[in-house]
Amino acid sequence: MSEKTSLVLLASICFWTAGSAAGEADAQARESGTIRSVEFRGNRAVPEHSILESLPAGRGSLFSEEGVRSDSKSILKRYQEEGYIDARIDSAVTGADSSGRQIAVIFYITEGKLSVVQDIKFLGNALFTNTELLASMTMRIGNRFVPALLEKDIKTLLNFYDQKGYPLAKVSVLNLERRPENDVVQCIPVLRVKEGPLVLIKEIQVQGNTKTKDYVVLREARLKPEELYTPELLQKVRQRVERLQLFSSVSVPDMYLLQNSDSEKTAAAGIALRVAEGNQNSFDGIVGYVPASSSGSEGYVTGMVSVAFRNLLGTGRKISIRWYRQNQSSQETEFHYTEPWVLSLPLDANVGLIQRRYDSTYIKNSYTISTEYMFNELFKAGGSFFLDEVFPASGYGQTVLASSRTAAAGFLLQYDARDNAVTPTNGIYYESDYQTGIKTTGPLGNVNGSRNTTQRVILDVSGYIAPVRGQVLAEEMHVRDFSAASIDVSDLFQIGGAATLRGYREGQFLGSRIVWLNSEYRFLVASRSFFYGFVDAAYIVQPAIRDIGMEGIEEGKVGYGIGVRFDSGIGLIGVCIALGEGDTFSTAKLHFRLTNGF
Repeated sequence: MSEKTSLVLLASICFWTAGSAAGEADAQARESGTIRSVEFRGNRAVPEHSILESLPAGRGSLFSEEGVRSDSKSILKRYQEEGYIDARIDSAVTGADSSGRQIAVIFYITEGKLSVVQDIKFLGNALFTNTELLASMTMRIGNRFVPALLEKDIKTLLNFYDQKGYPLAKVSVLNLERRPENDVVQCIPVLRVKEGPLVLIKEIQVQGNTKTKDYVVLREARLKPEELYTPELLQKVRQRVERLQLFSSVSVPDMYLLQNSDSEKTAAAGIALRVAEGNQNSFDGIVGYVPASSSGSEGYVTGMVSVAFRNLLGTGRKISIRWYRQNQSSQETEFHYTEPWVLSLPLDANVGLIQRRYDSTYIKNSYTISTEYMFNELFKAGGSFFLDEVFPASGYGQTVLASSRTAAAGFLLQYDARDNAVTPTNGIYYESDYQTGIKTTGPLGNVNGSRNTTQRVILDVSGYIAPVRGQVLAEEMHVRDFSAASIDVSDLFQIGGAATLRGYREGQFLGSRIVWLNSEYRFLVASRSFFYGFVDAAYIVQPAIRDIGMEGIEEGKVGYGIGVRFDSGIGLIGVCIALGEGDTFSTAKLHFRLTNGF
């Protein structure tokens, strides 16, 4: 980046102090005295109270000669802010009482004439007109001339050129033309502009990566050949690489010039991106304890374990495995693999396998293939294909549930504008997934098999705002809906537990249509640690399924509680106590969660 030329304040200070000190002893007494009063003589344009507010020292403060000099500079700065750049302090007179401890200070001021902007001239600008440059400035013709405002406008002009791809531009004050007229001085600042060449980014260097391959970072940066330099480009590169979540830190890239510049009008440049390798694998575990529901029963432990390898051999490929135990007889096992940047495009391909065992009713195998195209660092869209196979469990399941096979296709949209994926304080997250398919059901007893069209809608929205510093309001809404001519228990969604509706057992409720809201108010105590209070609410539509004695129900549920999450040497530890409707502290649900990287 070019050296930025700043404006030197266009005023000089003439200052001397006259006093009634009569010797060294008296001077020492003054230095240990207190300012009793501060007065001004000659001020008309700027009120006394406005000048007093600008002084670092004032009534009641300790007196010193250096303090008087500092106050003099502050007075002149205040006048410059009002457009009186010729103001001066003729003298500062001090006087002490008989004890020498109470000091009075009087400033004698000559204000001079008001300076007004008559015109602003530019020399050397060929790429942009005077009108375009003036439009980016705060200073306006006819307003008061304020040196500090001109200095700020020079920085604004340099930023204007930065945004247009000219980071080597220079702007300086060549001259200040002054024309006294009656009670004002007409000022015409003349600015010299050296626009410099257009800068094109032709290479990127990655520094600090010891595990991750260079090409993984380079492709995620998504720089086009000879892309135009802008400050926003450097920020975008950083954000894109950060979203890999492979590095503990990613710096804003530094630009450097290449020697083989194309011409005087363009310059070739590169950017250096510094990263620090982070924990590229993760472990996430939840343990929940459900107390006994009656005196004759026993409580039990539920849990979830998820392990993800997010950078296999430094290539950005991902494998994740998840095991979830809902209760004594229900559990899920998942496996997912992601191949990034298929065909050298920002296209990820995913393969997944999920097996679910539900009580003694059924076993469900789900196979998924999906793709996601990343349009930019915030938005992605994709398609998917699903194949679900349901097998009734021996015994009770074979009497109430027919085997089935569902083939479906879906469309995914995702928008992620959160400032941080782990502990967001601002932004929104949106994800929707629409699936439609054909479900073929086998015969059950005297009932023949059937073939029906299915529709499944999944919607997740979350938003984060910080009403005051150190506090975050987190709001989430989740929607699940399944519709078909014939619905069995394997089609239903489950809700309840640590990840959905706290205060209730894991998967306690079933529904074909579920909407739940999670609301948390967090008090941050560190970058990734906070304590919070929460309220969860859900609306559940449970269809009637006569074969298993399930009645059609529409109901609402509310859960609430408190929790804490803190960063420790073994990872993020979260603990919350949740109560549902009718719960007491003896029947409250306790959830414990550990998230760690390795």
